[in-house]
Amino acid sequence: KVGAVPYALEADHAKASGSASAATGELQATIAALTARIDALEAGGGGGPPVSLTAFQAIKTTQGPLSVGGTELVFNEEIFDLTDEYDETDGSFTAKQAGRYEFFCSIAWAIDEGGPTGTYEAAIFVNGAERVFNGHYGDGRYTTRQVHAVVELDAGEWVQCYSYQSDASVTLNLNSAFTSFEGRR
Repeated sequence: KVGAVPYALEADHAKASGSASAATGELQATIAALTARIDALEAGGGGGPPVSLTAFQAIKTTQGPLSVGGTELVFNEEIFDLTDEYDETDGSFTAKQAGRYEFFCSIAWAIDEGGPTGTYEAAIFVNGAERVFNGHYGDGRYTTRQVHAVVELDAGEWVQCYSYQSDASVTLNLNSAFTSFEGRR
């Protein structure tokens, strides 16, 4: 003879009442905590308050003069800008929220064969001061320099990409995305 087992009694209870009993006590608290964590993760907050994602990419499609020394580059064509933080009129990214940001600046020079030997650098500036650079000394023929930085920004701080060249006769290689500026939080 087989007797009733606990899960059979619960199934019979659910069948009779049309619904199962709600979770109570510790189980209810665990379900509520997990639901809150899932909601925060889906909102992009990683368990904290929701945050908006930041990402942009801009390329330079117009030629401008490159002076001896540093030149602030204006990347005039936005490929995308999720939160409208990059200004293609002055080439600066201004953070709307505080946080850790990653930036990448790539600069390509187009120099005729036999062109000047010199120094070519890409740099990332934060609030008008150089933060990091990557340089090369050579003939510059089709040289490309990339620089990468992860920086902590407060809301309102700005970031720009600069080129440095020791000769004013060089031009930028504007083919595709060789000369670009991008970032994300």
